[in-house]
Amino acid sequence: MTTFKDAQRIQSKKIARSKKFNRVPTEDQEQITVMSWAHRVKFKDGRLSDYLFHIPNGGSRNIIEATKLKKMGVKAGVPDLQLIVSNGQAHGLWIELKAQKGKLQPSQQIMIQRLEAQGYLCKVCFGADEAIQEIKKYLCI
Repeated sequence: MTTFKDAQRIQSKKIARSKKFNRVPTEDQEQITVMSWAHRVKFKDGRLSDYLFHIPNGGSRNIIEATKLKKMGVKAGVPDLQLIVSNGQAHGLWIELKAQKGKLQPSQQIMIQRLEAQGYLCKVCFGADEAIQEIKKYLCI
């Protein structure tokens, strides 16, 4: 038989929760969410993901690969996603996607200024939901 004290002790025990459920999604996870959404959206003659792509300028690489990629034209600060659709007001949309607590780097600020000077719309989005809303707003969908 369970006594009142036993019942109190059982009720007051904290439930162990997996740390996995409390984590904020990474920038990579947020971007995968955006691209998964874009793949499900019908657009023009295909899917939105046919017009939205990632330019792999970030990430850690060994020195040999980094040197080779730099010679091939990799540039610091290029935003994560490019939407190659003109909306009549801008040539296209560039999105720098950040995790919820991410920060914009100086090289990213410079590149965004360069792109905007050439007639592109650039948005810094914190999370997949914000990026998806900006894409919808840009395309009026």
